[in-house]
Amino acid sequence: PHSPHAFQEVSAEAILERAKNRHVAILVHGFNNELPAVLDAYWEIVKRLDNAGLAGAQGYGLILGFTWPGFSTAAGYFAARSTAK
Repeated sequence: PHSPHAFQEVSAEAILERAKNRHVAILVHGFNNELPAVLDAYWEIVKRLDNAGLAGAQGYGLILGFTWPGFSTAAGYFAARSTAK
């Protein structure tokens, strides 16, 4: 499994700066997904893009993974879902 610490939070300004003159892929997961499963899926996508030659200077120069943990509790999920909408 992949650690969430391999990812980092970044500001919108930092994203815009890093995205200049690059193709950007944005990964967004759906509802009812546990964070470890999301991270594993994102790494799998990144690995497949890289293996296909679609990541890096000639492909997606920046790949962003958006995570939405749903406030981390079953009760919090419902509040988070309405907030996400």
